[in-house]
Amino acid sequence: MNIDVAIEKYLGILKGKALSSRTIHSRKYRLEFFVTYLNTIEKKDVRSVLPKDILEFEEFIHKKPWRQHTVFGVLEAVQNLFNRLHREGYLFINPVEKILKPVKPSPQLHKILTIAEMKQLLNSPFDRFVKTGLRDKAIIELLYSTGIRLSELRNLKKSNIDFKDSVVFIERGKGRKDRVVPLGKHARCAIESYQRNLRPRLIHKKTEILFLNKNGTKMDINMPSIVLKKYARLNGLEKRIYPHLLRHTMASHFLEAGAKVSIVQHVLGHASPETTQIYTQMRPHELRVCYLQFHPLEKNRFFQRLYNHNLFFRSGGES
Repeated sequence: MNIDVAIEKYLGILKGKALSSRTIHSRKYRLEFFVTYLNTIEKKDVRSVLPKDILEFEEFIHKKPWRQHTVFGVLEAVQNLFNRLHREGYLFINPVEKILKPVKPSPQLHKILTIAEMKQLLNSPFDRFVKTGLRDKAIIELLYSTGIRLSELRNLKKSNIDFKDSVVFIERGKGRKDRVVPLGKHARCAIESYQRNLRPRLIHKKTEILFLNKNGTKMDINMPSIVLKKYARLNGLEKRIYPHLLRHTMASHFLEAGAKVSIVQHVLGHASPETTQIYTQMRPHELRVCYLQFHPLEKNRFFQRLYNHNLFFRSGGES
């Protein structure tokens, strides 16, 4: 079986298992490195790949000047490909079995915004933009209030917002799973204002999609990022701000305020608590904050006053 045909069969199986198009595209992209390598050693039939070829490919990949996460992603994609083909009966012998065991890198701490930066973004001059300001405010408030994913934001319908009980119904989120997420009062008010005062002017054709672009249709995938960049620039925020950053920020702030990991896991829609645990790890900045605040020989009233007023919070940078 030709390697290209094998990969198409593999991707077809993934589509049937409810993986998102973005995940499938990522798997396909990573496997292209393996296909290129097989072409260099003149092997086009997937059944001709031997364990030694896998080991040599692994050695080849490790020599690349790539980040550990990139190397792991490529090797994991190859491992999953052969495991799946063997499981489905396309291969009698699995060349990666007991050979390829990619070591997952330690999870990296996410960049986030500080509370002060988040407040700055939420207090943007939305009223300067008559045609889009109310929508933009509702989008930013909702992203920070709920931590929903970009795809979930774009697919939200009017009926998914329950103003009475202040919740959002996420239909067919990642893994096509449904969940209910609490909606904060600021986000609720912003969405109500958008629906009442702006959405009727944007809509041209009947649609249940909540957030619309200027043409009255569903937002494209880049629009929320463009919206965030615009207001970040207006506020003089130098950090790169994008929808998923607000998801990380919401989760971190939520946990630091005392929320349980299990609650944050449900709100974010994580399949495993291990994914949520990354937000509980301390950065060096936070460690220094705790040290200066609580160590008997270091603590001082002036610092504690700043800390209590959230002027010393997460750096938001890399650890």
